[in-house]
Amino acid sequence: MFMLLKNKKIRFGLIIFLLFETLTNLLAGPKNIGIVSNAFATKKKYSPPKKAKISRKSDLAFPVIVKEDKSDEGSEQNSVKNLRKEIERVVNAGALRNSQYGIKIKSLKTGDVFYEKNPDLSLLPASTVKLITSAAALAYLKPEYTFKTIVYYDGTMKGGKISGNIYLKGFGDPSLVPEELWVIANDLFLKGVREVSGNIIADDSFFDAKRMGDGWEEYPKESLYTALVGALSLGYNTVRIVASSSSQNGVHPAVAVDPPTDYIDVENRMSLRRSGEKASLAVRRVNDDYDENEKIILQGRVSNHGQIETYKKIENPPVYTATVFKDFLDRRGISVKGKVMEGLVTGNARILSIHNSKSLSNVVRDMNKFSNNFIAEQILKTLGAEIKGAPGTKEKGIEVEEEFLGKIGIEKGSYSLGDGAGLSKKNKITSSQMVRLLEYMYNNFELWPEYVSSLPTFGIDGSLKKRLNGFFSERRTRAKTGTLNGVTCLSGYVVTADNEPLAFSFFANRCSDPWAVKSVQNSIILTLNKFSRNGISLEETKN
Repeated sequence: MFMLLKNKKIRFGLIIFLLFETLTNLLAGPKNIGIVSNAFATKKKYSPPKKAKISRKSDLAFPVIVKEDKSDEGSEQNSVKNLRKEIERVVNAGALRNSQYGIKIKSLKTGDVFYEKNPDLSLLPASTVKLITSAAALAYLKPEYTFKTIVYYDGTMKGGKISGNIYLKGFGDPSLVPEELWVIANDLFLKGVREVSGNIIADDSFFDAKRMGDGWEEYPKESLYTALVGALSLGYNTVRIVASSSSQNGVHPAVAVDPPTDYIDVENRMSLRRSGEKASLAVRRVNDDYDENEKIILQGRVSNHGQIETYKKIENPPVYTATVFKDFLDRRGISVKGKVMEGLVTGNARILSIHNSKSLSNVVRDMNKFSNNFIAEQILKTLGAEIKGAPGTKEKGIEVEEEFLGKIGIEKGSYSLGDGAGLSKKNKITSSQMVRLLEYMYNNFELWPEYVSSLPTFGIDGSLKKRLNGFFSERRTRAKTGTLNGVTCLSGYVVTADNEPLAFSFFANRCSDPWAVKSVQNSIILTLNKFSRNGISLEETKN
């Protein structure tokens, strides 16, 4: 070593190396300062980080577990075995006692069945049947499909005047809202139309005349979750009624209908609330003939400087939609001399305007996120009309769904379907069959992105917004809920701690305590989210 140092070139190189090493250490700062810029390190005096209490949401927000090489097949089997024991403990805790239930959990990566209990028991799926409706719709109609609403006219059009009738024909759009109907009215104005000598004909013939799904009649008549369906529909076939204290005569509160329309004839019997009285609003139907309009009586009280509102189902969707259209035409400056009536587009009629809805993928998202029964039934009948021919019926739509399920390996006759929404008591399916559907959609890249993004996300949105928000499962579980009297279901997708995707289905019927059943579901979801094949515990993921 001494002989080497006598060499001038070696000594000079060593000195340069030592100077460079010293300068590098000075610029880098203390070794335990972390990854910071050199400039920041030279200006800031280092102090050890303080230990802070981490919230349940922060310490579990983004778990990433890398599988260690030392893990072997035996340790994985032990981990899965322990997982099954934990789920079995939750299932047997008592909440499911005396109920009928089926559970299946399957890995979409390996095909392993993590857990199953009564997987082949046919049960009411409630609104999880919308998973079938949306899957068949995306498969047959495709995610980019749009629903049309078309305006036709007969006779002649000259100088801004149509000498004849105009026709408003619906093709099942479940997302048509008053703002879009105004766009259609404005389009006619921009095309030069100023007067219509004849009538507005509402054409609802793309669907059959049945307004409700199978068995919907047994639910309360005024319930909004059984809104009537129709090929020509508007605003989910409901109308908003608002009563406010801004009275003009000082006796009756002001009443507004949204959208404003002559179809709703309101008799206002409301009064201003006195001290100690509760605010209330009740709607009473008067007439049973809805060919032209609906008359309702409003009763109740409104507090001073306040307002109260409610929604009401529409009894004649096509006439209501066409009447609102006529009102919009009038407001836009197009005079219609005739009246609104139901009928069919004549053979000599020509197209005046075509309105396309948002894409089916967005409509399916609205349906699943908020479990909208109206949208589901509209989609079911549209499937029937498009694939089997108009008019669309529930029977045709179910026939299309049965064909779809047959193609993915679910045999016809091993289940039953009654509607597209999940309200029908005829719907019966097994948790194993539901997992098969979920597995098929996961492996179909053409449909998978739109399908999974339509599902409510635990702790974030839709019907799962308040489920486990702030917990480990937030954003890591997407599923469809299903709830009826005595029925609590949940089916969808979940990822484990090391990001292994799973499909699961949990059906519970004849439940005496639905909240307790939901707690069981939540516990199982959390257990799956925490699970890792290499046995790393939840506590280890925090550090």
